[in-house]
Amino acid sequence: MTAASTLAFRGIFFSRFRGKSLTWFFIFICLWSVLSLSLIFLKGVDVSNTISLNVADTPVSMNDKPSETIASDTPRVLLGIWSYAGFKKQLKVRNKFRLLFETFANRTRSHDGRADPRICNLGEFLEQPENFPDCKVVYTFVIGAANSKQAPNEIVTETDWPLLVEDTAHFRETDKNNKDMTLLNIKENLEGGKSQTFFYLAQEVLHHFDYVAKCDSDSVLDLLVMFDFLDNNLPRPPHNLGIIVGAPYNKQWWKTNSKLNEDTIRYKRNAEESYLQDRYGNNNMKDIFHIYPRGEFYMLSADLVHVVLNEVRSGNYMEYSVGVEDHDIGTMAQHSPNPIRFIFLSSMDKIFWDHPVKIKNRDWIVKWDSAIEKLNWSPNATVK
Repeated sequence: MTAASTLAFRGIFFSRFRGKSLTWFFIFICLWSVLSLSLIFLKGVDVSNTISLNVADTPVSMNDKPSETIASDTPRVLLGIWSYAGFKKQLKVRNKFRLLFETFANRTRSHDGRADPRICNLGEFLEQPENFPDCKVVYTFVIGAANSKQAPNEIVTETDWPLLVEDTAHFRETDKNNKDMTLLNIKENLEGGKSQTFFYLAQEVLHHFDYVAKCDSDSVLDLLVMFDFLDNNLPRPPHNLGIIVGAPYNKQWWKTNSKLNEDTIRYKRNAEESYLQDRYGNNNMKDIFHIYPRGEFYMLSADLVHVVLNEVRSGNYMEYSVGVEDHDIGTMAQHSPNPIRFIFLSSMDKIFWDHPVKIKNRDWIVKWDSAIEKLNWSPNATVK
């Protein structure tokens, strides 16, 4: 636009709109801008050096649509689902989990002809790991199944006592021979060492995994959101160090803990808080930072599995153990010599499980069926 044309427009504006409403002024400015831009593009602009942003290169937040593309570098997780023997209801729960995983795998067959390979069971995986390169969540049902009164509550070292039940003749569960069952050779328990024993089993096969997770049987998983989290928010190797994932719980229940007497509480509290003060540099005894993941679902990076087992084997954990499973495991994990990183999940962050979903409640079947039906209506995954 030449100087003459600019002056001409200014003359038209001041002659026609002088003294008029400011509304006309803004209208004129808008028209002027549109005309100027049009003339620039008509003359031609070299855009070969402009920067374009590829959406595929941008990070995806948890609030975005769940990822349906299989990422080859997604961390692999060993998922232990707590279950129990001798209860028909527990068999129903295990079968719901199996149906959930089967539905997730088969939802891609209609358009692709292949199953989604991202979930498999531990038994099949360990037989031929090379056949499951895209399996990212390897699950197993964990049961204390020893058939002896002399059986221990936990096994964390190599002993003459086998880690797994060898003779299942006494075991009445109809699915006992399924490859997704892990029958620990310990007494069934929740707080007395089952988790530590599972971590010992995990340690034996840890070279296959980046994380180890524990899930209660009354937690219903949202698999689409779970894989969105694994794909987009869980650190990949070699950055998967010192990581605790879960719904945070702030320890405020010492005085109301009925499992311990006051003297024991006082002793363990002093031992634990002294360590936490040294760890997190907090000199105010009234403001101790102690958060651990709730037991309904939590995940530890592989290095913290070793830390937990070292605490148990050394006996150090007895100074602060209170017999509450999630508290004890979460506290043991924080005794790592390396920095600890928490990844907290909540309802605001699209937490990928619903808890508690008790089979005795009316909504049990509704919540399970909803989780399964959601997969039938989910977008098709891209199986590479």
